[in-house]
Amino acid sequence: MKDSWMRGKYIEIDFKAAIKIQKNDHSYMEVLLDAIINERMFVHKFRYRQGFLDIEEPESLADIPKILIWLKDSFFDSIEYGKTLEKNITKYIMMIQKDIKITEDMISYVWEIFDRFEIQMYFRNLCVNTSYILKLINEQPRHLFEIPLNVKGVIFAKRPSTLEIDIMDSKDLPHVVSIKPYVVGKHYKIKLYDIGLLPGLMLEETPLNRGFRGKFQLGVCIHTIKDISKNALIDPDYIVVEPEKSYIQTSGIAYLDQRQSFYKHLLHSFPNSDIIVSLPKLLLLDIYFNQGNEIKLDGETLINHSVIYETELISLFKYPHKHIMLSIPDIEDVIDFDQIRKGLITICQQRFENCVKIGLEVNTEYTTYNLSSFKKFDFGMINMNEGFDMILPNDKYSSTYYMKYSELRGILYRKSKDTYIIGKDLEEPITFKSLMYKGFRKFTVKTELFEVYNSMIHRYNNGERLYRK
Repeated sequence: MKDSWMRGKYIEIDFKAAIKIQKNDHSYMEVLLDAIINERMFVHKFRYRQGFLDIEEPESLADIPKILIWLKDSFFDSIEYGKTLEKNITKYIMMIQKDIKITEDMISYVWEIFDRFEIQMYFRNLCVNTSYILKLINEQPRHLFEIPLNVKGVIFAKRPSTLEIDIMDSKDLPHVVSIKPYVVGKHYKIKLYDIGLLPGLMLEETPLNRGFRGKFQLGVCIHTIKDISKNALIDPDYIVVEPEKSYIQTSGIAYLDQRQSFYKHLLHSFPNSDIIVSLPKLLLLDIYFNQGNEIKLDGETLINHSVIYETELISLFKYPHKHIMLSIPDIEDVIDFDQIRKGLITICQQRFENCVKIGLEVNTEYTTYNLSSFKKFDFGMINMNEGFDMILPNDKYSSTYYMKYSELRGILYRKSKDTYIIGKDLEEPITFKSLMYKGFRKFTVKTELFEVYNSMIHRYNNGERLYRK
């Protein structure tokens, strides 16, 4: 399968290792901090409007460019070489805290900039023209945002969390889970997907379109224009859009013109596929901006971040398409869901003259264990990544792990709701096959595995048993 390998020079980075700075680091540090500050020079107003910059005095936004320019010079004047970067940053922050002209909100903003600066300094020894496979040690989710573009894959010692998976997806960065020993500095070619031994499973010589899938449906995730071209040759029944993953590529900002361009290309490229757009999950942005808030989707969240939701809906409905659906994630209360659903129905009908199906994403502990309490929705989207984090099975192939998904599917079946399923575990044919036999019919899969699963469905529909050894 094309794009089913990651290739590069293997390196390890330990985020607990101290960075001791020397004079010969000065020019690199200056360029790096300059790049971070230049990026922040233009996004702070958008951030504030979208609810991810806490400033009590909005008029102080105008002072940010001046402070950032001063910041570049004053920091390097304060550096003590031979000491760690962490100590230098801490000393500098303590020094500027004494300046009565700098507010507490601005100090927090400066901390955020230097946090990103320190993380990026861990990658200072990577050569720009070399491709790398990276193993991170003592990492936190926020470290993943700063992985450079020339890193072509990441190795985790244990299964990453849902948040970490989402960050990797937002950077279009493949990863594997492995405890194999690798030699630092050696070049490797590592397989991304373990197809296993499936006797008789060969891809059909004739391409299989959706007509061959019968009651089954295969969907893919598309977040960027690059993803659209990547999926141009397949025939998905539906497409899942998780908008927040695209924002990471634009410094965490949802720009109206870029979102409209994305939907224009998407809806034109897939006129006959259902387009399931999830309302943006804001935890990813909260971590990206280092805010530290607990995010759930309720009325208050909608108000605080209304610009983001409005931008996405305006962009989505700018171009006509007959098969648009909306999914509501991050729900912690039935009442919140009902209110948001009613609000979406009103907005879609009155403002956009559209009547769309609205579904529930089962991606919180509350929705997982209280699914039967939800009454009015059109479909359910079960997120296996969140399910794994909640259930934490000793073995991801265990019957008790799959039993929970069967239970959720059963609740949705009794409610006569279409059931979609999404998650990293679907990258393994053994999981895909098990869920097929447990009654699931709508699978969101990786593009690289689309034709493999298409063939498995075709053989299943023709009465052939699917084996794995």
